[in-house]
Amino acid sequence: MSAVEADDRLTGGCQCGAVRYRLTARPTAASICHCRMCQKAGGAPFMAFTG
Repeated sequence: MSAVEADDRLTGGCQCGAVRYRLTARPTAASICHCRMCQKAGGAPFMAFTG
């Protein structure tokens, strides 16, 4: 793997480290939701999503 490919990878996770993720392709879109169900599911005022 070249240095460009390694730097192009998108990774992340939750602060405690229990959940980790790595994107295999660039996101095509991003949005946030403020509905009550997403607030309850995320424990936050909104949730972010990507396609």
